[in-house]
Amino acid sequence: MKQPKVAILAAVLFAVHPILAESVTWISAGGYVQYGFFFLSSLLFYILPSKTKLIYSLSIVFYILALTSSEKAVVLAAIPFLYEL
Repeated sequence: MKQPKVAILAAVLFAVHPILAESVTWISAGGYVQYGFFFLSSLLFYILPSKTKLIYSLSIVFYILALTSSEKAVVLAAIPFLYEL
């Protein structure tokens, strides 16, 4: 009579495993989310209509945070020049 217990255990493991594997996989992708948030925040603070030193400082701080999240943020240094064109 152990067969039903084994079948139920296997079904429960199979039902839960894809959920756990996906969450573990996305832990490593957290840097992409951080990079995107900091990158867009830096750009947002740069293009805001109120041009104060605080706003520019926040833009630079978010740019530095984006650089610490991913090296792809180096591209953000060229975007203000393209935006001003």
